[in-house]
Amino acid sequence: MISGIRAALLAALLSWSGAAVADDWGLDELGQALADAPDGRIAFREERSIAFLAAPIIVTGYVARQDGRIEKHVVAPKRESVILDGSHMEVESEEGWQSYDIDDHPALRGLATALQAGLTGRFGPAEDLFDIDVTGDRAAWSVILLPKPGPIAEAIKAIALTGAAARIDTIEIREADGDRSLMTLRRGSE
Repeated sequence: MISGIRAALLAALLSWSGAAVADDWGLDELGQALADAPDGRIAFREERSIAFLAAPIIVTGYVARQDGRIEKHVVAPKRESVILDGSHMEVESEEGWQSYDIDDHPALRGLATALQAGLTGRFGPAEDLFDIDVTGDRAAWSVILLPKPGPIAEAIKAIALTGAAARIDTIEIREADGDRSLMTLRRGSE
């Protein structure tokens, strides 16, 4: 379930431009920059590497953020929509519609908490579940989230974000089973 839904949650950490960044750069400054960035929509290309497949799956579409609500719309290879609003997630695909309370799924809750922290700028809740390391400066930064021991660590090995100022360029999820997802956000092609 994590590999199918993780891509939807990745959308929570979109790259939004226009937020000012302080000269001191760390988790607080990054969180504030991401929180101050305007709502909007951006195109993505995601490469999903799954252990039992010979080649990665390429997924394209767009993600949108509005008032804390996150939507991911996959347009290829097949249509799928995922909406995350607080702890409620809805997934609609050709196979049907499903609704989840992410609080009922510890690993999913951890992933959503980490990604929502980046979106809201409040990393406090994520720090309860992850060890968080920020490196670089406002011109080029990276954030690594390593799950603390428990159900999250059983499913997720690490989450890595890269970007500049209030813009996230890539979001990578490495799962404990060896599967990997790398989302590249594409400006100018919305």
